[in-house]
Amino acid sequence: MSKPNRGAREDGGRLDEKRLLSILLDKELAKFGDSLLNFSYSLALTKRKGKPTGNNVNNKVLSAAAKNAGIRRMLPSRMDRGDIADSVEALIGYAWLNRKVTLDELSSTLEDRIEEPVEAIERLIKIVLKRLRK
Repeated sequence: MSKPNRGAREDGGRLDEKRLLSILLDKELAKFGDSLLNFSYSLALTKRKGKPTGNNVNNKVLSAAAKNAGIRRMLPSRMDRGDIADSVEALIGYAWLNRKVTLDELSSTLEDRIEEPVEAIERLIKIVLKRLRK
């Protein structure tokens, strides 16, 4: 029997706003999501450029995408850009751990809009939120 993934939902029901907020504020999920998102972004850049590359998605991009996707309004008012970025990373990490999104989906969504990273991340957030709320 396999163990449940970190942050896995046990209720089997729809993700409510209280549970979503706890995910967005989870620092351990944010650390994992940071690595996952940066790897996905580097993979997208590698595919686009045709040569290996490694890059990070910066906090300014993540914070702007969170605002555009409606996540910022769910968070406490006194959060800096880094904390807002962490919330996006936590959300992406949680979604991947719970099989709501695949690595291929992450990298291909980013690759489709690689020239506009804010739009790419915003699109990812919206995809993940829709799947988590089903």
